[in-house]
Amino acid sequence: MSGPKRYTFFGLQELWMTSRRIHSAVTMASKYPATRKQAEKREELLYEALRQLDDYNAQLSLLLDDQIFTPTGAKLMSSLMSEAGKLIAGVIKSDRTRFTNLK
Repeated sequence: MSGPKRYTFFGLQELWMTSRRIHSAVTMASKYPATRKQAEKREELLYEALRQLDDYNAQLSLLLDDQIFTPTGAKLMSSLMSEAGKLIAGVIKSDRTRFTNLK
């Protein structure tokens, strides 16, 4: 992603920080849980990543309105983030069935 230098701290930095929060939440949730409490924490982290993805898409649309991104670049980023959201939602759904019998 690139934009005019004057927008770095206003728009793009927030977008990058949201990307980092998504990545860190998913990375922390990647540990396989051994107890029910760990499975609940994993689910909370994945839901947090989904909330951050929603924030990311909102920030991306604001940057598109400010004409920092081209429409094709914003559509590409939005489609990539929606695919990531589908993957995270799929993990949450499969975790519910997989971790039902943990203590």
